[in-house]
Amino acid sequence: MSSLVRRWSGSPLMRALTPRWLVALARRRMPVHRIQEQLYLERNPHVGKPEEWGREGGSRHRIGILRDPAQHHHQIISACLEMDISYRVIDLFADDWIERVRQAECDAYMVWPPVANTLWKTVGDERIRMLSEEMGGFVYPDPLSVWLYESKRRSRDWMLAHGVEHPRTWVFHSEREALDFVAGCELPVVYKTDLGAAAAGVRILKDRKTAAALVKQVFRSGIIVPRGDNRDRFWGQVLFQEYLPGVQEWRIVRVGENYFCRYKVPGADGLHSGSGTIRWEKPPIRLLERTREITELGGFSSMNVDYFETRDGRYLVNELHAVFGSKPRDRELGQENLGRWLRQGENDWRFEPGYWYFNACSNLRLQQVLAHLGERVEVLPD
Repeated sequence: MSSLVRRWSGSPLMRALTPRWLVALARRRMPVHRIQEQLYLERNPHVGKPEEWGREGGSRHRIGILRDPAQHHHQIISACLEMDISYRVIDLFADDWIERVRQAECDAYMVWPPVANTLWKTVGDERIRMLSEEMGGFVYPDPLSVWLYESKRRSRDWMLAHGVEHPRTWVFHSEREALDFVAGCELPVVYKTDLGAAAAGVRILKDRKTAAALVKQVFRSGIIVPRGDNRDRFWGQVLFQEYLPGVQEWRIVRVGENYFCRYKVPGADGLHSGSGTIRWEKPPIRLLERTREITELGGFSSMNVDYFETRDGRYLVNELHAVFGSKPRDRELGQENLGRWLRQGENDWRFEPGYWYFNACSNLRLQQVLAHLGERVEVLPD
């Protein structure tokens, strides 16, 4: 079976010819962790090349890149190569990871937080905190924003603690309390698993029978998100969010003093995050100011803040993300608004056209890390 899995995962043609129903059945019946890891390797263009684990560049400092098993760290490798920065890739999931950190002799560490499953999220958070707090390493993005990343429960509590306006959200760890809630709450209501990007694990519940059945499933057998491993179940907790009809969704990104504005186009199911369509937009100035306020609250200099704009004109924070992806087509939509925003004073912002979003903003993050180390590098727009 393992050899068959390797052959299937390593063949794009075999995967393309496999019926979707058979893939879904296999996911439910067998662990897919091994398949996923092989598929993730395909997204890293540096695998098998000399630069996969490190390179000496022209910089005065060496950066440690913490390897993400889902291979998103390839964005950071690409940034280092383009900017001629020395780096070492360190496997955070190795048994001897601490010794590897010491042997790499890096001046700072960059991470794309592992969140493909709950195990990777837990181990990544633990070891990043150990590296930062116990070993004195400078980790970027900062450990708090990494800890919040993709955890809807943690983000909700952080926003409550700091008075950040967000959709009403309820978290229950008692089946009885959750059943009582769905028996009397306003419908529809949105259910979300704690982890799950691109709308994975999100359901809009429109009737009480379905909502009660979902609560019972969570507290008994657990929930598996789409594309998830059948051993990785969300159980013992439900998170509900108020349903806000007809909202618009804005994404304001901050990296250092660079701000970017995107507009997330809703999909046919009404879920913005799963539509895959996002365009550049001119932001409301109040969103730029609010993003600055929120990121200053947490000391975040790499963060995107996703806002819901409600029909009555309120802006509510839906999610916070320390890192965020990009696609080649990101340059295509909203060309007239492609660029960055720079703050000159309160409610005074200047727009500069150009493309700074290289490698999902990893170039800009690398610039921030080197600035912390006292080394100045430029990121020029395209």
